[in-house]
Amino acid sequence: MIYSVGNRLGNKLTGIEKAMINRHNLFKNHSITSKLIFASWSPRLHFNASLFQIEDDDILSLYDVLQDSINIKSIHKDWITHWTKECNYTLKFIENTNDIKIYEKSNYRMYVHFNDSNYQHLDYINHFDVNQRKIRRDLYDSRGFLSCSRTLTTNQKVVCEHYYTPEGTIKFQKFFNPELENSQSQLIIYNTDSQLKYFNNDQELLASAIEKLYKNGDIFLSDKNINTAPIFNNTSETIPVLAVLHSTHVKNIDMVYESDIKNTYKHVFNNLNRYSGIIVSTKQQQLDISARINNEIPVHTIPVGYIDEHFTNLKRNNHSINNNKIISVARYSPEKQLNHQIELVSKLIKEFPNIQLHLYGFGKEEEKYKQLITEYNLENNVFLRGFRRNLSAEIQDAYMSLITSNMEGFNLGLLETITEGIPPVGYNSKYGPSELILNNENGYLINKNDKDELYNRVRNLLLDKTLRDTFSQECIKHSKAFSSKIVMKLWEDRFSTINSSYE
Repeated sequence: MIYSVGNRLGNKLTGIEKAMINRHNLFKNHSITSKLIFASWSPRLHFNASLFQIEDDDILSLYDVLQDSINIKSIHKDWITHWTKECNYTLKFIENTNDIKIYEKSNYRMYVHFNDSNYQHLDYINHFDVNQRKIRRDLYDSRGFLSCSRTLTTNQKVVCEHYYTPEGTIKFQKFFNPELENSQSQLIIYNTDSQLKYFNNDQELLASAIEKLYKNGDIFLSDKNINTAPIFNNTSETIPVLAVLHSTHVKNIDMVYESDIKNTYKHVFNNLNRYSGIIVSTKQQQLDISARINNEIPVHTIPVGYIDEHFTNLKRNNHSINNNKIISVARYSPEKQLNHQIELVSKLIKEFPNIQLHLYGFGKEEEKYKQLITEYNLENNVFLRGFRRNLSAEIQDAYMSLITSNMEGFNLGLLETITEGIPPVGYNSKYGPSELILNNENGYLINKNDKDELYNRVRNLLLDKTLRDTFSQECIKHSKAFSSKIVMKLWEDRFSTINSSYE
């Protein structure tokens, strides 16, 4: 079994989760048993998985292992009938919400929130004392069972958390010191069939879940290393783990041999001997890391993205292309420098008044970009399109794509755009763009942060439709270098080497 281990799966995907899901599908399509694991306690994990067509048997959390809740069926209780008929409670439905206040006679006892307007999927119950202070919160798994209860102080600080099996048995408890500013647990007590086990922190607890799950021949891929590497560092070294790096590994990308390692990856680089190897997406990063660590452990290049070799993208009718549509697929975060793209449009609009820039993504910089769009009066030209599950349908009529990152990994959005035959113009930042953009062949690769050259290259492509169509065909041709067959062979070679070394 190949386990890809991340931290949390929300209702929107970051690049890491998207890469994990793509890889899982690649393995399944090549008959390699695979599961997705997420380390954080997340009662909506299985609901979120359904949003991305992930089968329930293919995903679990480490808390599922600890709470004996792997592969259980969803069961949802008729809570309204239970409270009104069996408990004789009075219910007050809160207008324009999925919330209910519940009274026992005249005493306010509970505040309830459902995830749906039909009151079928219970999210949480807040319990109140005689002074109407919240003293406990019960949190329900999306599959219908009580997953965790939190006992609160009068100041709403957590004192204790109880975690349950689907049958309602307390499986373990976390104890907290409410006088401390941080919310780290002070002690965890876990109930096994024969004894109590004590853990000092979450990393130790979750490491025990990995060890409980592991069977001979399994391989773990550590994807969200800021969260997952500390867990693996607490597990037995007989368990094979590959650390997968999804971004640059140093704080200053212009000083790859001298700069400090990013906090994201310190737990890997400070414990190299714990890992069977490191996986990166580009050849240059492989060379840089191997030199940095003096080849202490193997470093291998395997792209995080791939295309289905059965995918056919015939040259499209030119009339299907929106000659004014430029796209960018990137998080709304500082390192992506989307402000460069907005500023670019403010210059282009004089010559191309109908130009459009569609920014697909999400993140903390959204408000900043909204303000910038307003400042340049580009409300009719620049559009923050947000996260899209079906990106292909949104981008296939685009004229070109942009990437302006200060630093970059293997950009899945960029691979998707060249697969669609959309020529890219992008900064040559480490590490990903140069693997996908072949300068003057399928697009333009320009010096990082050279805004003037960005303007000139984009303008040139807008004016030369014939060149754009030539680039488009070269994009499709180059994307075939990332076929699933080629990428799968790289993974099979790694797994074979690891299995041989652990025999």
